[in-house]
Amino acid sequence: MGYILSGRSASGVYPLFPTDMMKLQGDRIYLATLMREDCFALWEDFEYDFACPAEELRIGHAPEKAFDWYNEIQRLQGDRHVRLGIFKQDGSVIGDIALQDIDRVNRCCSIGMGMAKLENRGQGYGQEAVRLMLAYGFDHLGMERITANTLDINIGARKSLEKCGFVPEGRERRAVYLGGVMHDRLCYAILREEFREHRSAGHHQALDEMLARRGYLPVTTFADGTPVTAQIWQARRDEMRQLLEQYSYGVMQDTPVTVKGETIHTDQNGFGGKVSIEEINISFTTVHGMMTFPVTLFVPKTEARPPVFLHLAFRAYPDRYIPVEEITDAGYALAVVVYRDLVNDNLHGDYSDGIAKHFGTTADRTPTEWGKIGMWAYGASRVMDYLCAERQDMDTAHVAVIGHSRLGKTALWCGALDERFAAVISNNSGYGGAASSRHGSGERVTDFLRVGSWDWYCENFKQFTGDLEDEKPYDQSFLLAMIAPRLLCVGSAETDRGADPQSEFLTALHASAAWELLGVPGLVCPDRMPEPGDHFTGGNIGYHLRGWGHALSREDWRAYIRYLNLKWKDM
Repeated sequence: MGYILSGRSASGVYPLFPTDMMKLQGDRIYLATLMREDCFALWEDFEYDFACPAEELRIGHAPEKAFDWYNEIQRLQGDRHVRLGIFKQDGSVIGDIALQDIDRVNRCCSIGMGMAKLENRGQGYGQEAVRLMLAYGFDHLGMERITANTLDINIGARKSLEKCGFVPEGRERRAVYLGGVMHDRLCYAILREEFREHRSAGHHQALDEMLARRGYLPVTTFADGTPVTAQIWQARRDEMRQLLEQYSYGVMQDTPVTVKGETIHTDQNGFGGKVSIEEINISFTTVHGMMTFPVTLFVPKTEARPPVFLHLAFRAYPDRYIPVEEITDAGYALAVVVYRDLVNDNLHGDYSDGIAKHFGTTADRTPTEWGKIGMWAYGASRVMDYLCAERQDMDTAHVAVIGHSRLGKTALWCGALDERFAAVISNNSGYGGAASSRHGSGERVTDFLRVGSWDWYCENFKQFTGDLEDEKPYDQSFLLAMIAPRLLCVGSAETDRGADPQSEFLTALHASAAWELLGVPGLVCPDRMPEPGDHFTGGNIGYHLRGWGHALSREDWRAYIRYLNLKWKDM
């Protein structure tokens, strides 16, 4: 993209504001001063979008009013207003774009744009026009901040703004009455340094193409094709949950009537006296009596009400993959739940103990009856019950559930269902976790059938073999999207082929649309696949890729602590 600005001053310096002739040259379009005939053409070509109305239908759209519009543009053009036409390279005018309310003292303004014909919307012309105008505003007018507003129903405008680097900043609830319905106005802004960073990083064109080739199912559209808005997000969330329960994890059991904790042993001298270590038995009611399992709680004495990592672990402490002292030194409490204390992992449908036995699950399951991922997730939520009810010394508004591998899948399912978790952390969770179940390169359904770990899922899961593998009616992006707008952190490892790190990243990127729909940034990253050492922490989806293979390493723990510190530092 470049500039061709005519009308220089005598000193040869480009003017701060448009003269009679001005042109900003792009690749497929250019922006230029609107002539009287251009305004007439736009007025005549305007088509109302009945499928996605963003403004009231105007009755009496008379051609002669185009000249009134042209005169209004001329009156406002100058110190506080810059409006240009959007032209295809063949010279045909297709829209207009403006920097408005230019405040030279505070160095800020707003931007607005419109396309006349429906056929020119959704073609990328608007995004290119916005980028050209942003460059003019920041590079030539010296703006520090440019804002934009759109309605919650205008999905296309929202996506365009976000692809151009705008950050959601707020929501004016029920601000606009349109078509008999009240709508929210969404407020976006982009700063000078954000624009420059976004311009140098690219515009996600390459990543968008990769997502398109994967054939991801949309997360912000209902199964029948109806667009989702923030107001009806819960209905879409329920729809995605039903699909995941029906075809993947099985139906989750209801919350028990009673949950209680009993402290069995306390060591006040942990780690040189810095940490209190408590052994706790948690019990809850089931259809076949009380179920009890142990939890180990590490509480730093340096914090009055510490946030908590709830760690679904493979082994009890001490364990080389649980760096307790580093976690507690960072100011976090740590609750460790060993997954086999909830139900065994003997494979091939062994439901003979633990939660499975207490709920009467057997190898003769119904098609949507839960598997062991659901059972492990259920146990983690019972720990959350205990923390919320009995531990006023903990900051239960800031609890992160974390797991690795199959327990990363579990953490995601647990956090997706239980909205009390403020953050959900998936480490190398792979298939059935953060990695796409469509067109991926890691594990497949046949692998779970072969080794016997099909019992982590419901019976319906078994049907998706062969060509059906990539034709499921659900995708793992649904699982991630259910966590929005809370914090999600996904960690991948470069050589972990089974977990398919490329798919983990792309699925998080695709699911990011749910966060953006709800008015917060999702995964903020450059337009390329991640490289080892990358940490993307700008949005409410954090992602990192480290070297080496399949493990929950200290490097991973440090990344998650840094991410939560970044997001929770002002709590």
